[in-house]
Amino acid sequence: MAQSDWDLTRGSLPTAVLNSGLSNPLPVGVGNAFCRSFTATAGGPTLRSNKPEFINIPSTMAVRASMCFRRFAGFSTGFLSGFRLKSTATQFNLAGTGYGIAIQSGASGVPVLRMNNADELSLDGLPVAAFYDSNWIRLRLDVFPIGTAADRLFVYRETVLGSNTWDAVGIAGGLPADGIVVPSTSLRYAPWGTGYVWIESTNASGNSYYFDTFTLSVTNVP
Repeated sequence: MAQSDWDLTRGSLPTAVLNSGLSNPLPVGVGNAFCRSFTATAGGPTLRSNKPEFINIPSTMAVRASMCFRRFAGFSTGFLSGFRLKSTATQFNLAGTGYGIAIQSGASGVPVLRMNNADELSLDGLPVAAFYDSNWIRLRLDVFPIGTAADRLFVYRETVLGSNTWDAVGIAGGLPADGIVVPSTSLRYAPWGTGYVWIESTNASGNSYYFDTFTLSVTNVP
């Protein structure tokens, strides 16, 4: 997606960073010549997709997003950074955040699945926090409606960056192939027909990261 596909709703635009200038850059042909970085400030920068097909997605569509990301070395304070779908809020730490994959702040510093009521579900088998200071990871989130009764969510990790081969990731100790079902009666559930897609880094300094190769798609479901 191009930068013109996004509206800046808070903070400053992400900075273009030459991929080849980073230690352990994305492999040639995987990312773009320039990745982007969010250096968080008070309030935190937020990008919101302005493409009509990704706004107020109906329950007849499934939605998929993926992104390569890594954090700045020294990442330590603040809230969460990453992307989210079907969100009606403006910060990860608030209810109404839809579903998203975010790097936690602080010593934990690992990606989690962020739910609509701000619950965090662990993603099993991913590297420890220090990995993300100097290594890229590409994660994908798929959201399928089960009518309006529930959603089924799956998380995947790209096995080798650029391979387009994905391994399902267990969510909170569940079987990877099962994903997780979120009933519409749960506070974790994000309603269809509302919300936006966001990329952001929220609040305090130190919670900053690089990202690249963000992809987003919607597909009709039976």
